[in-house]
Amino acid sequence: MPTKKRLIALLSTALPFLTFTTNPCAFAAGQARSTPPSPAPSIQASPTPSPTPSPTQSEHVTTPPSIPSPTSSRLPPTVRAHTQIQTSDNSLSTLPKILFEIEKKYAASATISARFSQIDHNPTLDKNKTSSGKIFVKKPGKIRWDTETPDPNLLVSNGKIFWFYTPPFDLGENGQLIERRSSEVQSQVATALLSGEFSKVPGIQVKQKSDSTFLITPKSGTAGSVIRAEVTLDLSKNLIQKVALDHRGGNRSEISLSQIELGKPLPDDFFIFKAPPNTDRVK
Repeated sequence: MPTKKRLIALLSTALPFLTFTTNPCAFAAGQARSTPPSPAPSIQASPTPSPTPSPTQSEHVTTPPSIPSPTSSRLPPTVRAHTQIQTSDNSLSTLPKILFEIEKKYAASATISARFSQIDHNPTLDKNKTSSGKIFVKKPGKIRWDTETPDPNLLVSNGKIFWFYTPPFDLGENGQLIERRSSEVQSQVATALLSGEFSKVPGIQVKQKSDSTFLITPKSGTAGSVIRAEVTLDLSKNLIQKVALDHRGGNRSEISLSQIELGKPLPDDFFIFKAPPNTDRVK
């Protein structure tokens, strides 16, 4: 039989990015019912920024010399312009121009490849868990998350099925595989952010933290356990460098990307998992 330790080790890598209709970690631990999440801390959603007047509009506005324009004097250049977008839940949101430009850049590429390093912080245990590997995304809906260290495991989806595989820890043991239909995945907000698909975040609200860092709040109840995200950009290349996710209960996941390639050819069968011999399938 599969050991609880290995199943939970596998799923702990995937859960920062995916939220299920049932809690697979609780299932793997043999619990009859999933453990209710800790109460979410009180978080005030960031108000939607007001669109900044275009240059042609501002020419007709006179600002008294003694009262500097708040937009021009306090905000960095990257947020002086905004673009209204329609998000995946058909609501209207305002996106800073730099994020809109990055979304257009990523949309022009069918694939994304990168190395990742991840830090998961558990405030209850006051411990950090680090991991690293490679991530591949192919639109629409395909993802391959290959964790290499410290415990190798693999998350693969062809857009219809998610496969979670961990190889044997010791000689003579079996590998372990969990399959889930895409319909059982309630939220993929982290994948959307790493892929530059900001308009796929329902009811997205954006607040600037620094010239290259943005706080993103999804519509309540649409992002699983994620209550807030922080996106850091590489402004020299207009690439997404880091995504941090704050979860209910205080857990935090930080994913940093490097060696990012857009448009690298990736075959469809790269996103289909075929279980090797001696693999235990967990229903």
